[in-house]
Amino acid sequence: MQEPPASLIASTAAGPIEYYIDGVGPVVLGFHGTPGGYDQVALVSRPACEAGFRVIGWSRPGYLRTPIETGRTPAQQADAAVALLDALKIDRVCVSGASGGGPASYLFAARHPDRIWGLITECAISRRFGAELSRTRRILIRIGMNRVLSKLLDFIANHFQHLIVKQMVRVGGTLDRCDRRALDARVSADPRKTEFVQGLVRTFLPLRERKIGVLNDLAQFARIDALPLADIKCPALVIHGTTDADVAFSYGEFAARSIPGAEFAPVEFGTHLLWISDEADKLTARRIAFLRAHAPR
Repeated sequence: MQEPPASLIASTAAGPIEYYIDGVGPVVLGFHGTPGGYDQVALVSRPACEAGFRVIGWSRPGYLRTPIETGRTPAQQADAAVALLDALKIDRVCVSGASGGGPASYLFAARHPDRIWGLITECAISRRFGAELSRTRRILIRIGMNRVLSKLLDFIANHFQHLIVKQMVRVGGTLDRCDRRALDARVSADPRKTEFVQGLVRTFLPLRERKIGVLNDLAQFARIDALPLADIKCPALVIHGTTDADVAFSYGEFAARSIPGAEFAPVEFGTHLLWISDEADKLTARRIAFLRAHAPR
């Protein structure tokens, strides 16, 4: 399995930020989910790099080597991302935000219209979020934050891949038992998707190195009043699965309805892990088409 790229630390006006850069071309700035880190952006952004784009992934505050003091609120994290671009002498980017990276991504677009040429969100939080977090997800987070149990999860991820695939499929969607088993079988039979799930799990672990970020995220999401989605003027593509169990489909509908001129890509029977959905290849093509259509010439 491909290892994540080495990361660097940038000294910015907002504070230290861990990041990586890969590829050549117009820049895509990735905002990872909850939990995650720069390594998660590296995993999900490989197709963009291969298509001729330069990807910057960063660890949001509280994750891995970016201290929480760099920015606790989604607004502060949006501003910290601009500080990173300033330190790297990069002018404008397309922001790509997934899941828990949604609030900061939307705020980046609204607060810094001169620094963004496009916005892609995927299964992203777009308004207050908290009570919706599933009981299974809460239990997994608690387990992952325990040092001993976190090591056990890491061992399972390395040696019992099928169990990990099955669990990720199970907790990520609201599919009925029959459809869930069918999806599990299709993913397990596809080496690319199985490897992707294994890689994704590694971007959660060890969770103790992402604990501060996770706890901060959950606290911040529950305090969201209203995100200024109507103020977003750049081209936007909102992607969301109709059977997402982590961030309900209504969050995608709300964002697409609130952002002027946004393209909406609902994924029928898509769970929170659209990268392993039956529509995965079509979604990759659509993301790349959006990037190519709006990238600066």
